[in-house]
Amino acid sequence: YDLNNNLIHKLYEGRSINGDWIPSLSEYYYYDYNFGCLDPEACNYDENVLFNDGSCLYESNLTCDCFGNILENYCDCNGNLFDECGSCNGNNYDLCDDDGNGISNIEQWGYGAHSINVLDIPNDQGGRVYVSFKKSFYDDTEPIRDTEIYHIQRNDDIGWVFVGSASAISENEYFVEVTTISDSSDVSSGLSEYRVIATMDEGIFISYETSSGYSIDNIAPSVPQELNGENINGETILTWNDSEANDLKNYRIYRDGEFLGTVNNSSFNESNLPYLSSFNYSVKAVDINGNQSEFSEIINIPHLTEYNISLKEGANLISFYALPENNSVANILSVIQSNVLGIIGQGVASSQITPGLWVGSISDIESNNGYWLILNTENTLYIEGVYIGYDLEYELNQGANLISFPHPISTTISDALPDNVEHNFIGIIGEGIAATQISEFNWIGSLTSFQGKTGYWVNLAEPTTFSFTNPHASTNILNSNNQKINNRK
Repeated sequence: YDLNNNLIHKLYEGRSINGDWIPSLSEYYYYDYNFGCLDPEACNYDENVLFNDGSCLYESNLTCDCFGNILENYCDCNGNLFDECGSCNGNNYDLCDDDGNGISNIEQWGYGAHSINVLDIPNDQGGRVYVSFKKSFYDDTEPIRDTEIYHIQRNDDIGWVFVGSASAISENEYFVEVTTISDSSDVSSGLSEYRVIATMDEGIFISYETSSGYSIDNIAPSVPQELNGENINGETILTWNDSEANDLKNYRIYRDGEFLGTVNNSSFNESNLPYLSSFNYSVKAVDINGNQSEFSEIINIPHLTEYNISLKEGANLISFYALPENNSVANILSVIQSNVLGIIGQGVASSQITPGLWVGSISDIESNNGYWLILNTENTLYIEGVYIGYDLEYELNQGANLISFPHPISTTISDALPDNVEHNFIGIIGEGIAATQISEFNWIGSLTSFQGKTGYWVNLAEPTTFSFTNPHASTNILNSNNQKINNRK
């Protein structure tokens, strides 16, 4: 057998010539059948070969059976498998639909970064956002990819501008802090558009998608400090320290919790206020993005008012709707002490025996009482004090009571008296005028309205506790530039 030439030799008797064996006859047989598989259990068994060469193939070592049918788990007879996307010999990415929207990854994202989101950075002064994205298909740790990088671009008026970058380190998701063009506010959405460029060893891939978002100034200005103010004759003047916020827009002013308006500097005034006992003021600072500080401290400003009462010689029936802190008879009547002789109330009286020296049962002037003031000549009484008429309560006895009217505004009898007590009033007597209630809410007589600075005798059918109805006064609110900003009733 000639292994090199695939021949079989038949040799016959020969003889020796010069010491060499020379066959007398030699026949050479050439065969077309060489080596193969002689195992009948193998898929490639061949009964025509003469020699088994060890090439037998069995189903346990194949991806197809002996009849060419693909075995389970394989996608072809070459030994390839299905990937996670159901693609034969795939890369577990191209034909997958990772976001479940019916579009394959390769069609929707290519091989670049994807799933881009823009998130505001919380609790900052604005101007910056986080851009997040999922990694490129080629962003992995093998082989070592020291030169791979992501670039973030922002779409400005001049085109796409580079605003940030991050090295590719095979993170599943990246977060990069970048700048915005402007912040979102009450006058602008402040949207900025971004995209991601993946520079991989396999190539440069621009994200198929872009994403837009905005930054927000989340930090409010500090609270206004050192709020001060005063109110004289219905005009309030407020001042406070300037805010140190570099993005301050204005200040918001509040009176008794009600928003009045805004001013651009650290002062405010309003005038023609209604006659209330006092007012509570507070201020907020506001920045250009609409962030508001907490309320400043609340300050209570008493309503100081100046008024005068014209007095004739003799008896004058008067009352007071504003009184100074020192409400003694001697203090209040000091400006006319040279002309006043005495003062009489309901069951009480005092006399001035020398200028400034009073004796009697009246030592202080009370806001809910009426008084007869006796002068030896006409004069004018000037008063500066805090308005005390708002919600002033009267506790009256059955019969005659000498009371004040605690408002400066003339008010008709029925409007001034609450409906639930008006029927208890039989009659009202002023100085030289009077009125009688002949039926419920039906008054006759020369007295039709209550007047401030005037005293009245009222006759009641039974003891009554009440407060006069507060008059409705239109208020023109002015800011520091004397511009009308609100009306209050």
